[in-house]
Amino acid sequence: MGLFRPYQPKPQSAPPAADTTSAAKAGRPAEPQPAAVSTGRLDASQARPKAAAEKAPARPAPTTAAPVAAAPTTAATGKIMVKAPAKKTGATPTRRQALAARQQRINPVLDKKEAKRRNRQARAKAQDDSYQRIHAKPVNTMIRDYVDTRWSIAEFVLPILLLVLVSTMLGGQNAVFMVVGLGVSYSAMLLVVIDTYVMWRGCRKAIRQHFPNEPLKGKFGYAASRAMSMRRTRRPQADVKRGSKFVWPRPLH
Repeated sequence: MGLFRPYQPKPQSAPPAADTTSAAKAGRPAEPQPAAVSTGRLDASQARPKAAAEKAPARPAPTTAAPVAAAPTTAATGKIMVKAPAKKTGATPTRRQALAARQQRINPVLDKKEAKRRNRQARAKAQDDSYQRIHAKPVNTMIRDYVDTRWSIAEFVLPILLLVLVSTMLGGQNAVFMVVGLGVSYSAMLLVVIDTYVMWRGCRKAIRQHFPNEPLKGKFGYAASRAMSMRRTRRPQADVKRGSKFVWPRPLH
């Protein structure tokens, strides 16, 4: 170990100062001194800080972290509440089952009973829509108001006939009950015909007055069926009082 010494660079010696006084005395100009030439080698004390600066990682610029929402806690215990995941209710359907369910929703295959039920519901809905369109016409609304303001014998004919039938059955072979029953039945029918004719005559006059361009086809059947129905069973329900004066258009309340 004592045979070899570590390499140590020789210190740079300053060049000797020029003798300006002797040159000035001799009357010659002073010669310019050559500049010091750098050998490219650094002293160990100068190289170490540079190497340390190159190896040291650059510190990142300070950044402001976004606030993190605190987890919900209970006020009593201070513990964090964790919501439990939803439990699985059944087995996951296979691809074939999912495709079959989708096809059933798009184009369902119905049995005869279910098909009949759906057809019946569709017909009932179409009939209700048709009735709604018929009832919504202004001329039909006027007919309903005209019929509802009258006392119609036709709406009482069904209870009268039912009462006659019961009395005839209770009378048995008694000829008096049979004759009275037949007389009451025919009288009720005759009164219904007369009352319906009077009702239609006044209703037709009101239609001609308020709706001159409206055809009368189907209007008599609409008014007669309304008059033969009992007041509580009429649909749509009556909006005017029985026995009140017929006024059209309806007065604004």
